[in-house]
Amino acid sequence: MAQSPDNEQGSMAVGIIQNNNNGNIESDPDSLSTHSRTSYDLNYNSEEEEEKQRLINQVLTLQKTLDDLSHRVDTVKEEN
Repeated sequence: MAQSPDNEQGSMAVGIIQNNNNGNIESDPDSLSTHSRTSYDLNYNSEEEEEKQRLINQVLTLQKTLDDLSHRVDTVKEEN
């Protein structure tokens, strides 16, 4: 079973199969931990991006509120 070395999941599968071919039922802990870290990194990056977007939206909302309040203050100053 030939897998291209640039395919990370394929490399992980080959590592597990090679260990199983020696008669022992084992897994390659390096490959599995790499896969777990990759999954964690993807989830973390996704959550991090969502948090960044939420904060950006909050800042934009606050900026709009500030602009509105500044306009109201200017209006009240002109009336007085």
